[in-house]
Amino acid sequence: MPTIADGVTTLTFIRLSRPAMPIGERVKDITRPNVDGHAFRKIGKRAPPSEFVSLVDVATLAGVQTVMQSYAAMQGAVVTVTDDLANVWADAVVLAVEVTEAAAVAGAVGGLNAPSAAIVRALWTIQLAA
Repeated sequence: MPTIADGVTTLTFIRLSRPAMPIGERVKDITRPNVDGHAFRKIGKRAPPSEFVSLVDVATLAGVQTVMQSYAAMQGAVVTVTDDLANVWADAVVLAVEVTEAAAVAGAVGGLNAPSAAIVRALWTIQLAA
């Protein structure tokens, strides 16, 4: 089950897609103008920020605001992320969360909070901390 957990709070999702880029050696181009060839400098092992898309159902329309507040509280937190494919990333930092869609639904079947009254989709910008 896809989750984002910070040690105190665990958020569970129907879907949490787009796996993170692993940590790897990064280089910076330091080539000077009007000089032949290329020059690069190693700047360390880092991972670029990754964007995850989450989808969760909410039991009531009033619960949408609660979900948005819990997402906002996760910004800046060091978390453990488990995605759809059961990949786990510990020591990740939530850089930003943007709710991209919050829609009322009627007659939804299944999900985490059945019967559901709304669906919330969010874009998470997460970076590996280690």
